[in-house]
Amino acid sequence: MQPQKALDAIGKMLQAQYERWQPRARYRMVLDPTVDDVKKLCVGCRRNAKNERVLYHYNGHGVPKPTVNGEIWVFNKGYTQYIPLSIYDLQTWVGNPGIYVFDCSAAGLVVNAFQNFAEQRLKELEGAAISIPSHPPGILKGSIRPEAMQDCILLAACSANETLPQSAELPADVFSSCLTTPISMALRWFCGRSLLKDHGLSLDLIDKIPGRQTDRKTPLGELNWIFTAVTDTIAWNTLPRDLFQKLFRQDLLVASLFRNFLLAERIMKAANCTPISYPSLPSTHQHPMWDAWDLAAEICLAQLPRLLSGDPGTEFTPSPFFAQQLTAFEVWLENGSEHNSPPEQLPIVLQVLLSQSHRLKALVLLSDFLDLGPWAVDLALSVGIFPYVLKLLQTTAAELRDVLVFIWTKILALDRTCQVDLVKDGGHVYFIKFLDSSSCDSLHRAMSAFVLAAICDAHPRGTVACLQAGLLPTCISLLKSTAGEGSSLLLQWLVLLLAKLWEGSPDIAAAAILQHRVIEVLSPFLMHSSPDVRAAAAYAMGGLIRVDDSTGFRDENGEAVEMSIPVNDPNFVVDEKTRFAQERSIILHLLHALQDGSPCVRLEIAVALARIAAAHNLLYGAAYQARMKMVLRQENGSSVRDGSIRGGGLYPTLSSSSIKSMDSDGSSQPDAAGSPNGGRKTGFWPTVLDMAPCVKESAPGGTFEAVYPDSEGSAGHYASMDAALVGSGFYHHLVDATVALAHDPSPRVGDVAEETLKTMAGFYPVSTSVPTSSRHNRTNSWSFSWKGGSSYPKSASPSSASSTMMRRHVESKGQLHGTRSCVSVAGDLVAGAKKDTDNGSDQATLCLKLPSSRIYEQSRRQFSHPSKSEGSGLPLVPSSLQKDVWKWVERRHAASEQLVKLNARESIANFGAQTLQVDTESSDGIADICFQPLSRLIVSGDLTGTIRVHDYQEGSCLNKFRVAPLQQPQPGQVDLQTHRIFMGKSVYSGAVGLVLLDILNDLEKPSLLTCARDGVVRVWRDFLQPGHQVLASAWQALPRVGESYTTQMVKIGLQLAVQRTPPAVFSWVEREGHLLCGGGGTPSIYIWDVQNEFCCARLNVPRRSDGSLPRLTCLSGLENSPLVLAGCDDGTILKYDTRQQNTPVAGTRVHRAAVVQVLPEPGGLSGRQISGSVRGDLAIADDRSDTVLRRVQAHKGSMSALCKHRGLPIVATGDRSQLVRIWSADGEQIAAVRSHSSFLSNRVGPVTALRFHPFQPLLASASTDAHLAIYSGL
Repeated sequence: MQPQKALDAIGKMLQAQYERWQPRARYRMVLDPTVDDVKKLCVGCRRNAKNERVLYHYNGHGVPKPTVNGEIWVFNKGYTQYIPLSIYDLQTWVGNPGIYVFDCSAAGLVVNAFQNFAEQRLKELEGAAISIPSHPPGILKGSIRPEAMQDCILLAACSANETLPQSAELPADVFSSCLTTPISMALRWFCGRSLLKDHGLSLDLIDKIPGRQTDRKTPLGELNWIFTAVTDTIAWNTLPRDLFQKLFRQDLLVASLFRNFLLAERIMKAANCTPISYPSLPSTHQHPMWDAWDLAAEICLAQLPRLLSGDPGTEFTPSPFFAQQLTAFEVWLENGSEHNSPPEQLPIVLQVLLSQSHRLKALVLLSDFLDLGPWAVDLALSVGIFPYVLKLLQTTAAELRDVLVFIWTKILALDRTCQVDLVKDGGHVYFIKFLDSSSCDSLHRAMSAFVLAAICDAHPRGTVACLQAGLLPTCISLLKSTAGEGSSLLLQWLVLLLAKLWEGSPDIAAAAILQHRVIEVLSPFLMHSSPDVRAAAAYAMGGLIRVDDSTGFRDENGEAVEMSIPVNDPNFVVDEKTRFAQERSIILHLLHALQDGSPCVRLEIAVALARIAAAHNLLYGAAYQARMKMVLRQENGSSVRDGSIRGGGLYPTLSSSSIKSMDSDGSSQPDAAGSPNGGRKTGFWPTVLDMAPCVKESAPGGTFEAVYPDSEGSAGHYASMDAALVGSGFYHHLVDATVALAHDPSPRVGDVAEETLKTMAGFYPVSTSVPTSSRHNRTNSWSFSWKGGSSYPKSASPSSASSTMMRRHVESKGQLHGTRSCVSVAGDLVAGAKKDTDNGSDQATLCLKLPSSRIYEQSRRQFSHPSKSEGSGLPLVPSSLQKDVWKWVERRHAASEQLVKLNARESIANFGAQTLQVDTESSDGIADICFQPLSRLIVSGDLTGTIRVHDYQEGSCLNKFRVAPLQQPQPGQVDLQTHRIFMGKSVYSGAVGLVLLDILNDLEKPSLLTCARDGVVRVWRDFLQPGHQVLASAWQALPRVGESYTTQMVKIGLQLAVQRTPPAVFSWVEREGHLLCGGGGTPSIYIWDVQNEFCCARLNVPRRSDGSLPRLTCLSGLENSPLVLAGCDDGTILKYDTRQQNTPVAGTRVHRAAVVQVLPEPGGLSGRQISGSVRGDLAIADDRSDTVLRRVQAHKGSMSALCKHRGLPIVATGDRSQLVRIWSADGEQIAAVRSHSSFLSNRVGPVTALRFHPFQPLLASASTDAHLAIYSGL
């Protein structure tokens, strides 16, 4: 072949090889170029490529080596000599971004020069202080950015001091051959080193391998598939994550070149030549995965003579490579964790997804890996899982649906940005069809609902796409059909999905209310047994309240997103009157859940109240002003009624009339038929809801009739737009509800409600004296807006009283700007203030930030945690907790065995012989104590609400914290800046006396249950770690006991007297997870389901013959039994059966004085019941016949404490005379602890609490002198 033809053939062959990797690119070649040819070529390619990457391949065989000054060689115009071409000029012409391939000897010199020239450009730019465009249209010196090295990639055949290998076994352009024909080069190089060459395998056969590289079912296609998997695996396990993403996942051509570069390094390293690159890569030529490639190549080549024999019956046997790698990945999963090295087979698993035969197993293993936690999802995304699973959404295979939904759930739980590409490829349709499929289980349908909610979350285009696919009516239909029997998780995410559909679009919310009657659909879920469902329903209903004047969706740039959905019908118009009526209806439904046990539910209600305050700001503000004026009048001398907000008290409380109005017979009624709570009882106390109007809808979407109870002002019927008469109107009650939430025991809820009240205090200040002159001659106005603006419509005006008050406020600029409270209180909430001049008027608009909801983010995080059980494929038990579950079983079994081994008579005969003492350093008496079963820790709580965790062996305090902040009350003082006396922070806070402590989940991840005498229950987690305690939940278990006990103040002249009521009493029933609450002057006993945070039953306390209400002194529940025992102050013990009715089935007066405690079945003795009274007597009775079997005078003085052991038939009693006695279940005294311990010289103080260790013969005694005494029975 003539030299010129050979040169053309080489050039065309190189171009054809590149076109196989990137067929859409435009290629131009210049053979034996001059400087002008190179310049013209590079500039033209950059002009055509614009911002895309330009590939420059330099084949320098037969020309001199590059110079140390950074020059390569080209021809002059006459082709008589070589001319140097500077890399500096080449950088300028090619531009950025680009990829350079230098196949010549000493190619490392070019790489070094490239780096030096880039640094030189940076210094020139810093010196000149000029800005240079990144992609110049022409040719200018320095037209490439100095940071070009970050976007430029260089591949060089050898280092600076090396010469290209010259071997007969290798082609002359071995580097270019490896980059462009990797399979052929790899097989040729392997064939020369394999034993197969002695068994009929020749190099000629390699070029005859049947198949195509794009067909994975053929030998050539399978080899190419395996080569891609091997090189990806080597790169992912060797390179840093960001560099792997840049080189192997952002550009197909770059990824192919670098895969082939790894092969070039392996082959050329064997020839004592080291290819280099920029960015530089670590050495990979000895990676173990190359052995796997050699094995796969050998298996394929061994079949080659048989496949080429011409026998038509010969079939190709696929390689077991992928099956073996999946097995290796499965082995890693058995013991894999975040602390182990990542599985090196993960890139291979993604490649297996392309195979139909292994796809299902690969998806299952991938889902198991993703379920290990967010770190596993992050690894999978870094290796490039997204395009693979996105493409699989196009498949219709039913067996893949569940696992695909699970995988996408894990991905979107960590990375929400995937929603854009998911919607772009129409993936949302796949999940809508899955959600609407009745053949799918509820768990995966809930996951599908989450995926759709994630698509709509802060993504208007995704929301519009889902609406256009008919998702709104689908969700509502599913909620109606699954309301009674649907799983809680599915219901929760269906409701959250609905909330995301109308978030940011009032039109969608209006269509959902009027066309689909979504309020009627969602309101029953406010009484669901699951707190997550209740919180989701409150969040969704609050989102229906419109707080701005915008319509439709807007993207992140503020541009409107076009919608072609039915709600955009021009005939669909919602007038302001209908909207206001519907929003009031929403709030009325939410007020039913105002005393919900879940802080998440109450937080969503507080957010909804803030939204209604913003949407109806004038009416709400007028009610707030009237409410404040009432408080100021009372502080100026008016009488204060007993805590009633209607009468002008400091905060809303429970009145006796509202208690009687619950129902005629005092019993709680079950929910209406068809409610989704599964028969949950809703008995609870009325608060603000009892004062709210009864609302009836007279016409669909029309007027509401509001009927109010008796009030100070006028009462009667009000139209929907006039229902805000200050003093007795609807908005007055909303202010009361906000105040009630400001006193919430959960700080998150209280802060949101308090911010709403502070905002109102800033916008609607109240002055003791209002100027009477120059009120109507002002030209200045003040308009209110809340995150976009919302004002009362012109067609609907408030009542006359409200109008007068608001006119005074709006027209009095001097009062507004002269009142410090407006500036100081609301100033920190103001996001911005705008002043515009229009015809001489000065208008200022305040934009405030609405409180944000947390339920969606909290619910989303539940999918980030491990959730699949081993081998089941379904999220039943978290996989990360399976070992912990087995540990829990072992601990429970060991504890049970320990109780069995204890001999009552022998092991407790020496009680009191060994004594430990702990000084809690509490200045107040200790109220209750409890042991931590798995350690030598004891928890104590005093009358000020201080919790202390002690090591009773060492006597050291490990943690100390308060359940509520202690603030000094300032009664009778009104702070006009913050109205603190109205919001209750300075008066309401005070000493929180604890009455019960208990450990929840005592054998695994314990939580601390604290119950206060004011009726507030709090649950703490991580309380054993110093300073790390977290308030997990808090709620008012009894109706405002603490307000009347600690803060209800009545003005008598210049003195303030405190009216005291009895404290609350509690009892924890561990196996059922129920908390019994009573006392505090309430006529009921409330049974709380602590896990679900709701009141599941209410039991009535019968009145005496004289009409008085007995005071409860103790409560007891029976394990695995519906019986509830209640002790009274007159010695009567009431027995309830929660299965039959909510009134006592029996009531026996066992004692003549107040009952201290009732202990059913001590030590597991069936039919036995022990009780004690304050007079010191013990009564041992048969709980089946309620007959007293024996009476024992346990103490001569007053008994103050009585407790039982969980597994031993013993009880302990203590009195005020510093004596503790141990008794058997038959009433025989076993031991006694005298005034002076034989072990310590300290006296035992008056006993306030006793508690046995649940699994050991240990007894702890608390006293008034801040000491804990621990007695052992061993």
